[in-house]
Amino acid sequence: MALEQSINLDSKSKGGMIGISQNLEDVLQRWFLTIHERPAIITAVKQMCGINDSDRVGEHDEKDVEKIVACFKSGLMKDPFSDDNDILCNIATGVVLPEEVAHRLVKSKEEGLMQLDCFVQQRLHCNSLSFWDAIPNLKIKTFNTTTKKIRVPSSNEKSVVMTEDRDLFGWLLIVANVREINLREVLSFELSAVPYSLAHSDSTLRKTAKSVLLQILENYVTVESRLTSIPGIATVYILDGMALVQMMKFAGVTTFSEMAVKYYEVITSYFRQGNCHRVDMVFYQYWHSSIKGGE
Repeated sequence: MALEQSINLDSKSKGGMIGISQNLEDVLQRWFLTIHERPAIITAVKQMCGINDSDRVGEHDEKDVEKIVACFKSGLMKDPFSDDNDILCNIATGVVLPEEVAHRLVKSKEEGLMQLDCFVQQRLHCNSLSFWDAIPNLKIKTFNTTTKKIRVPSSNEKSVVMTEDRDLFGWLLIVANVREINLREVLSFELSAVPYSLAHSDSTLRKTAKSVLLQILENYVTVESRLTSIPGIATVYILDGMALVQMMKFAGVTTFSEMAVKYYEVITSYFRQGNCHRVDMVFYQYWHSSIKGGE
């Protein structure tokens, strides 16, 4: 970051390589060959004009250090200098890596150098392996790889793997420190754009199966497969039209005429049961002001 704000900042041109990297190979080569000369020229011109960027950069860095120290003192971030033990923890989240994972992460530079020596020996000196063969991955775990992963159903009922964002807590700490927000109150809400009880991860409205409500209601009543016939009392049957269609489907017929006859026989069969004098078929209705109306 320090190089990006000092030496590399002076060597950059407006837009970078955008606009000069297409069909202008000579220009691109000159841009690379003079990249070390441009900051020297700009620095000399600034000295001639009495411009000193070191004071401005130093003041900016000092303010950043004060903000970090304030986060440690306020308890928003874990102070890495408060404990004498050698545990490896994340100062933003306070997560402690397991001992074996932390040991490999600390020794990752040594493992990388050993792999480099092996690469040079096998592919350059003795040619036991091809130079273009794949390099094996060391598979060193970090704080990012040890984060918890959960599965959240999306609108098409497929599971989507959601990974905790390691940068999210850092952003929350910065915002809480600058705006003086109670972080404990912020973390009492779900870390999502919408509540998952009402919507899916892609912000579409969550819909429940209506049959679940029917099963809950049936737990409080005694359901009889057939109504008891009481002499002298007329009976009315109310049929769920869509349930009947889903149950019978094609009913083993090949023409619409045969299907109509099958459905008619099923519906009118209730008139022969007890004192039934009326059968009502109920289908779904989509009101404009309802959830179904917005589908």
